[in-house]
Amino acid sequence: MPSDDLEHQDRQSVGSVVKASAVLNSFDRTRTWQSIAEISAVTGIHRTTVYRLARTLQDLGWLTSRSDGRFGIGLELLRLGSLSAEQITLNHSARPVLEKLSVESKEGTYLFVRNKARTICIDRFMGSEPVQLSTIRVGQSLPLTFGSASMVFLAFDDDPVVKEALGSPRVDLARVEQTRSTGYALNREEAAPGIFALSAPVYGSGQNPVAAISVAGLAPRFVEEKVEAVREALLAACAELSETLLLNR
Repeated sequence: MPSDDLEHQDRQSVGSVVKASAVLNSFDRTRTWQSIAEISAVTGIHRTTVYRLARTLQDLGWLTSRSDGRFGIGLELLRLGSLSAEQITLNHSARPVLEKLSVESKEGTYLFVRNKARTICIDRFMGSEPVQLSTIRVGQSLPLTFGSASMVFLAFDDDPVVKEALGSPRVDLARVEQTRSTGYALNREEAAPGIFALSAPVYGSGQNPVAAISVAGLAPRFVEEKVEAVREALLAACAELSETLLLNR
């Protein structure tokens, strides 16, 4: 297919997405149920196009309809909205927990969430030790087979995507079982030379972890006594955040 035709299709697709967004944005507290004509009046989009978009959005679960032909917000959008609210609550609630844990451990603390077969660092707090890690940045995405935070999800998350990742030859199943047994994951320079990390799960209202908290620093600093102290502080931090999320659900 010629490149000009592809570009034309791309522009049409983008235009359809913009119009679908306009249809969804036409709903508010004063317009919870609307007819095709009302949506058309609010958006300025032709009725025929509004009807086609509304039916497609209904098929996707983003809109629903009543017997009188009016449309309203669908359950799928409510589900996505609740996920957004949970994410905001998680970030807001985790910040003081990460700071406290960083002060106690003097090391960097990190908050990871899972997105399909990858983990993403969504917050961090730097410690007071003179040399801190700069390799883990907020927004950084890592494979589900890499690092102690990933090990937490491999051990405690039963999502089909995670189960599929367990079949990867890069996953140490013995370490997965050890993490399940102890309740936390250790990484003694396996992910990167000279780096030591501990991670543990954070739970919300469901059975799968909503996040993982990690403490990481230079391996020589993690002598036996420090590992034990950080382990206790980490598990206490995860329990505290889990309780907060459960109360705020």
